[in-house]
Amino acid sequence: MYKYFIGISRRSAQKIWLTVQEKSVSYLLLSALLFSASQSSLSQAESAANHNSEWDNFGKLSTDIRYFLESPSNSNQLSHWQPSIQGEYEFNWQRSDNRRQFRFKPYIRLDGQDSERSHLDIRELFFRFIENDWQLTVGINKVFWGVTESRHLIDIINQDDVLDDIDGEDKLGQLMLNLNYRQDWGTLEAFLLPHFRERSFPGSKGRLRASQIISDNARYESSAEQWRGDIALRYAHTVGDLDFAAYLFHGTAREAQLIKDNQLNQLIPYYQIIQQQGFELQYTHDAWLWKIESIRRQGQEKSFNAMVAGFEYTYYQLNESTFDLGILIEYLHDNRGDQAPATTLQKDVFLGFRLAANDTQNSTLLAGSIVDIDSNESIFFAELESRLSASWFMEIEGRFFINSKNHSPIENDSFITLRVKKYI
Repeated sequence: MYKYFIGISRRSAQKIWLTVQEKSVSYLLLSALLFSASQSSLSQAESAANHNSEWDNFGKLSTDIRYFLESPSNSNQLSHWQPSIQGEYEFNWQRSDNRRQFRFKPYIRLDGQDSERSHLDIRELFFRFIENDWQLTVGINKVFWGVTESRHLIDIINQDDVLDDIDGEDKLGQLMLNLNYRQDWGTLEAFLLPHFRERSFPGSKGRLRASQIISDNARYESSAEQWRGDIALRYAHTVGDLDFAAYLFHGTAREAQLIKDNQLNQLIPYYQIIQQQGFELQYTHDAWLWKIESIRRQGQEKSFNAMVAGFEYTYYQLNESTFDLGILIEYLHDNRGDQAPATTLQKDVFLGFRLAANDTQNSTLLAGSIVDIDSNESIFFAELESRLSASWFMEIEGRFFINSKNHSPIENDSFITLRVKKYI
């Protein structure tokens, strides 16, 4: 394994340079312009308002060792070990009255086996203005919507970073203009998203990929391609123990339909224009959390609906100990047709638990399984995290594909990851 770390800097640096040249020139240049403009705005804000301000910065570095339990489906893919390193740093500034805020968060991953997985990104780079009931955010940001555990169905603003992981938790930064208006009757949000981020996929050596290589040359329904622009409107409110929100989205789908190109022996991503309506609700009562997410989407041939609904019940101080145990059960339904981007989560049940030790190490364990009701195919996962010291953390993550049917390209890709993180 040591030889992979010896070669990581040369291969990964080359990959990142090519990425900057070929894929992300406009995005990175725009990020640089935003950063320059933000720095100027900061200076003007401090001098004009004569307010005290404060800077805060911190980051984290981590080493990942991912081990695949079985040999790959394709002989070109990496065998078992996949080491990588990642880094993230965050710069924050805010005025003393909290009415002006700035954040810059760059991110980088270097992979020792799959050069396509090495990438850099600007997760956040924005300036925020807050005046009374209004809030305006300009720049690159991450926005999360949703309440369920097994699938983040309604989360549509940011593109998934599937190079980092396939669980939908990691997102690419999204350029946006976001205006929020808060009142006693709820919060209205409007988003203008001028630039679309394509989803990146593992290379020929990578695991957790399709049986064929997915091309970098995406196609679009819109002639404006990545610069067509998206819009979203959202309303959110809290009434007692009930939290709910609804939104409308019109723009480029974050999921691509993969079209087979027999001549190139590749899959070509095709991004279509969609309209999507989404709804989320969470009701809290004693130790119960009832949750639901639902969407309706038009634009990918036939319209379809999808839903995730379930609950979480927590046993506090289990057997008079310090442990809290949460039981999670959710049902997943998706009736999309063959012309929409494929999903395996069409009629499934999720069963899981969350265990919090409430100790000085802040140890937690989340585990569960998503089971297809018709085929009995399932995905089991477990995530353990614990503090080693004041600034060192350890994570162990496992994802296992069980009873895969129809020669799934990832049926041999069950893996375990050891991650050590250092906060700086």
